[in-house]
Amino acid sequence: RFLGKDVEWCVILDNDDFLDRDFIKEAVNTCLEYSESKIIHGQQNFIDEDRKIIKTDKDFPIHESPEDYFILRCKGKRDIRSSSLFFNLGHFKKIGGYPLFLSGMGTDNVFIFSLAFDNRLVFSEKAHIYIRIHNKAESLSADNIIEKLASVKQMEEYIFNVYKNNPDKKQNNKRRVLEYLKRHSELLISVLLIRKYRAIIQNKLKYAIKKTLFQEVHNFCRENRINIPLRYSILESAYIFLRINVEN
Repeated sequence: RFLGKDVEWCVILDNDDFLDRDFIKEAVNTCLEYSESKIIHGQQNFIDEDRKIIKTDKDFPIHESPEDYFILRCKGKRDIRSSSLFFNLGHFKKIGGYPLFLSGMGTDNVFIFSLAFDNRLVFSEKAHIYIRIHNKAESLSADNIIEKLASVKQMEEYIFNVYKNNPDKKQNNKRRVLEYLKRHSELLISVLLIRKYRAIIQNKLKYAIKKTLFQEVHNFCRENRINIPLRYSILESAYIFLRINVEN
């Protein structure tokens, strides 16, 4: 359910993260300075479980198109979290709210792309957000792999639909976005599969059970038309014969 009519701007705050006391004030100041913008993102500070800063992400331009952002995200050169966003509620409603995939895989990335699609991302350097990094994060585990693989496919469909639903908007880099989206999806699938494969192999189960467990993943990919990349097959072989950390 959406908020009342008196609310114009919002944040999405994950339960692991917290805002600096002046985050809203600085985000509003940036919003007033760039009045046409519908989406502001703040300065991300990554912290450990003791709230000590591990790193500060400063590599953001003041203005950035959603297509440029998404291409760089696929290259691993951008990582804007939903907690760092300050956005217009009307615009949020217009795109149908936050995407509800089967897992959290890729949701922040496509949400930002859609929210800023007919606008621009504006960076507010003085609006600080603290994002907790820990080993229990969903994205780092091998659990719920079928839901995560399905979410990768949902991510692809979501981006296609953003272009499809906005035929009148400028789509200068559509071909490049879809090309990098395909590469990024293949990489995510490869990482998820090798992570699951490694977890199964390391588990103290009988060989037949291990084989059955992993066959279920392969069957799911085949039934849902999720291509298993050649990259994964190479990584799997490297892990089997060399026992190296192929995920990195």
